[in-house]
Amino acid sequence: MKKKKAIISIATGNSQQNLINKIIEKGFSVIGVDRNQEAPGFKYCDKCIIASTHDSEVIIEKLSPLINKLDLCGIITQSSGIPVITTAKIAKHFNLPYISPDLAENITNKAKLIPILNKCGILSPKIKVLSNKNKSVNNIKFDPPFFVKPSICFKTHTAMKKIEDISFLPLAIEKALEASDNECVNIEQFINGIDIGSIDWVYNKKIIHVATIQEINSGEPYFYGLGWKAPIPQRLEKIVSELQKQFINKLNIDNSLVQTSMRYDGQKAYIIEVHLELGGDGIPDILLPYCLNYDLLDNAIELSLGNLPQKPKKLPIPTYLRFLLESKVKNNIKYIYQNIKEKFGGIPVKFEGLISSMNKEKRIGAIIFQNTDMKEFNQLIDKFEKWLRGAKK
Repeated sequence: MKKKKAIISIATGNSQQNLINKIIEKGFSVIGVDRNQEAPGFKYCDKCIIASTHDSEVIIEKLSPLINKLDLCGIITQSSGIPVITTAKIAKHFNLPYISPDLAENITNKAKLIPILNKCGILSPKIKVLSNKNKSVNNIKFDPPFFVKPSICFKTHTAMKKIEDISFLPLAIEKALEASDNECVNIEQFINGIDIGSIDWVYNKKIIHVATIQEINSGEPYFYGLGWKAPIPQRLEKIVSELQKQFINKLNIDNSLVQTSMRYDGQKAYIIEVHLELGGDGIPDILLPYCLNYDLLDNAIELSLGNLPQKPKKLPIPTYLRFLLESKVKNNIKYIYQNIKEKFGGIPVKFEGLISSMNKEKRIGAIIFQNTDMKEFNQLIDKFEKWLRGAKK
């Protein structure tokens, strides 16, 4: 009897449910992995492995007996941080298409990535890495302001902070260590500018560009993620594209999604961090479908099978995905949506995984704006942001 083909999903929480359902729609069995036996994605999986997504050895041990029943043909994760490294180790063990464990470790761990970029001559901040064993700030060889963040962290925009005065560094380091998944923190040179992200597939050494987007954040000191905007100016697109190509080629990355976060200071772009997982924050399930009519999840499944991902077939529609924060909205989400609709139009959006904590902040809603006229689009966004800052809650 022919064995059914199966794809492994590393993590099966709320944010993975769309991915799991997409795998099933394409005719594959799903083997879900999560330490939470009540993980919501498990109800869609044919096989459930209860194990930490940080423990590749245990997962491999529990997967091995399934080889007799299922044809393991792909592995995928939408969970950031250590699960990416776990996924790479499992893929190598079962000879599945994925990035190598060494590359996954070096790229996912920002304490390793930034020094590698510095050494390779790829534009990135200066850095000092500290740990629980060494918290001394005496040997930092660059001037403030500093940007402190966990070297590996599952929670988005958590324990990150800009520090102007070195006397405030110890407290920021302690907060970052509490959130760090590897007991290390980065003290980085702070670069003034805007945040840009390049989303690309790499397949057999070929780069397939998906989108270049601007990240909207709350600014100093914590830089909470507020949403995304696309497209970006053509001149900046060229700068970002050249840096992304340099990075991918220099590190010899292959067979992976590469989502690179950069800071643009008005002249140059600097790589801040890189994500190899599908990610969340509304990019795969809201921004890209609205902006490009592009299915990132479907193409990720194809790549996991060793197939060529497709590039977008249309130019981007100017799109603005804006999260609404609990501290600003005060839970009056229906009132805010009603006011936004009356004053600006916009489309309220919901998606699994939206509610995410960032230190003591939380996202509780989101809105989409679109306009094919770029000038009118930018004017609309400016008016909306001014109104939101002064809106009665």
